[in-house]
Amino acid sequence: MEKSTIRARFDGAGWDLLKLYVFNILATISTLGIYTFWARVRVERYLRQHTIFLGQRLDFHGTGLERLIGFLKAAPIVLVLIGSIYFPLKWWVLPEEFQGFANLVPIFFLFYVLGPFIFVGRLRYHLSRTSYNNIRFHFTGRVLELVKIFLIGIPLTILTLGFYAPWFTIKVKKFQLENTYYGNAAFRFDGTGGALFWIHMKGILLMIPTLGFYGSWWQANIYNYYWNHTTVNGIRFKANLKGEDILVYSILSYMGIIFSLGLAFPWIAVIWYKLFYEAISLEVEPDLTQVQPEYDPGASALAEGFESALETLADIFG
Repeated sequence: MEKSTIRARFDGAGWDLLKLYVFNILATISTLGIYTFWARVRVERYLRQHTIFLGQRLDFHGTGLERLIGFLKAAPIVLVLIGSIYFPLKWWVLPEEFQGFANLVPIFFLFYVLGPFIFVGRLRYHLSRTSYNNIRFHFTGRVLELVKIFLIGIPLTILTLGFYAPWFTIKVKKFQLENTYYGNAAFRFDGTGGALFWIHMKGILLMIPTLGFYGSWWQANIYNYYWNHTTVNGIRFKANLKGEDILVYSILSYMGIIFSLGLAFPWIAVIWYKLFYEAISLEVEPDLTQVQPEYDPGASALAEGFESALETLADIFG
């Protein structure tokens, strides 16, 4: 099979996205924000259904109702947790001149504490609701595994003034990909912290003499590295995203947003999706007939609910 046929494609249209965004905004306003849960689902479904691989489209099976239920379950817990931190800070701990911090400290603290749960829960939910060729993806990672990575990675990153960050990033990426499955087909990741470290070092060293323009190539190198070290059922992905394309698209995007007063956003979103998705391909065509369905019945939108509740409170008190 020719290389072009095993390359991902995105055939969404800016006009379709504009109509979707306008409807979502009007429906969200008219329902006092309640429709936002359905609005997000509609956008995600549109993006999945316009992503094509080997002639098959992805699909998204999440619903606005399950997201709303996840939010309603999470919101009381978040309020209780925030209250248990907020009132001691407000009344007993912080000096009067720092009392304003009592509004945001609990929210950021919970974002940090609940981070692993939200990370894993979101992956389980989104993958379990995503299908390709009528077979669902799923995620098998557990929160405790990620907590262990964080407990080592965050202190080491701080103690080494950021030098450990590439190894920490690779461990999180490996956790994410090696617990991801398409049916019974396993994803694997063989990237290393050392290789990522040198990509970052090269990026840092070239940013100043290029007046920051090398940032586009830096971003492309990281994106390509992740995909080029990912396999599914032993078949390796390939990515050839180009820094010059990111630079040109960035300039055009800023100009388009400014001169159109933001109305060009849907078309700009489409060209970015096309740029990133269509840079991905597989080395050889996979035999999809060998993939057997597997489903994660325990995945729910609860983690999405926690994230939405924390974001809502951050917006209120921010």
